[in-house]
This record gives sequence, structure tokens and C-alpha cells, in this order.
Amino acid sequence: MPDVPDFFSLNCVAGVVFSAFGFVVFTYGKRMGYWTPMLCGLALMLLPLFVADLALLVGSTLLGTAAIVFRHT
Repeated sequence: MPDVPDFFSLNCVAGVVFSAFGFVVFTYGKRMGYWTPMLCGLALMLLPLFVADLALLVGSTLLGTAAIVFRHT
């Protein structure tokens, strides 16, 4: 049997990484009083709970992260 990457564990790792980033952005937005980072951070924290496909999860979280960076600057 060939070595097949375990996409479940990759999905879990990606979910934890993007949720942690979302938490940091949410906390930053809350402390500074900015609504855009706060809402995007909340969306990044909750997104891994609803998206099971790894490619869709990574793509949508990268778009969310880009939205935070380019919208806030």
C-alpha cells in the first residue's frame, strides 16, 4: 500500500493555525476598537468548524487573511 498523505491531520493542523491567527486578529481588533479585523478574526476562528475540504479551507482562509491585511492598511 503506497504512502498516502493523511488529509485529516493536515486539515486539523490548518484549522488550528488559521484559528490561532484569527484569535490574534480578533484580539487586536477588539483592543484597538477596529471592527474589520475583529469580524474577520471571528470568521477565521469559526471557518474551520464548517469547512471540511482542505483546499477550500486553505483558499478561503488565505483570502480572509488577505482581506484583513489589505483592508486594514
